[in-house]
Amino acid sequence: MGMPLSNVYGPLVKDENGLLDFPEGFSYTVISELDTIMDDGFSMPNNADGMGCIALDEKCVVLVHNYDLTQKYLASVTALIQNHLYVF
Repeated sequence: MGMPLSNVYGPLVKDENGLLDFPEGFSYTVISELDTIMDDGFSMPNNADGMGCIALDEKCVVLVHNYDLTQKYLASVTALIQNHLYVF
């Protein structure tokens, strides 16, 4: 068994926002929140069960979220999805 992370990076510092506690010198940025409007006009759904980050080039990455959407949610957005134009 390895050394506890607190011995390697130091003790956790309490996050004033209450999201994530990190050792001193670490930080985070919130890039998406439930129900906020995404660039494509849809709201950020619930039940994200995975994500990946894909490098497009040396300066640009794409973050891809995967969701297990319920039938109720899909029924409420089906018409929007069918008429939605994706621009890449």
